[in-house]
Amino acid sequence: MTWLKTTTFCASLSALAFAGPAAAQSKPATPEQVAEAIDVCAAITSSTWIELDDLRGHGWRNVRKSGGNRQMVVRGAYEKSGNEAYIVVTKENLRDKTCMVMTKLDTTADYNPLARDVSAVIGMPVSQDGFIYTWLRSEKTVEMNPSGDRSSPKALFVVSAAQESAE
Repeated sequence: MTWLKTTTFCASLSALAFAGPAAAQSKPATPEQVAEAIDVCAAITSSTWIELDDLRGHGWRNVRKSGGNRQMVVRGAYEKSGNEAYIVVTKENLRDKTCMVMTKLDTTADYNPLARDVSAVIGMPVSQDGFIYTWLRSEKTVEMNPSGDRSSPKALFVVSAAQESAE
């Protein structure tokens, strides 16, 4: 499952890399901004569907890239005025019924403090495996993964409908 999420994320990064500097996050999102984006992802995500049309009602719109004298829409990437996080939903996410929240980090050392600070807003994670933190929130699973690279570190939060455990 983690490999699948990593593959999905790589496709998302490709979409944002294509978008260029106009779509680049200018600064890291605050824990409250990340939590807001996670809540929106949770609201539009179910085990059967991702309600992309509902994003606009929550104040999120497609990221736009300036290209000469016109703007181009970056498909699958969403932003909200006043929130530095991005919501990312690719074709793979639609198939997997997942919604992603991505934020820039100033340095790789900011990853664990962000996990701690997000926990102060959304509650303590139910598990940690290395650098992967997992929360259960409103019948949704939220998994935090490091991404990007040393020169452009990011944190990725993958929101999916909570899996029922086999009994």
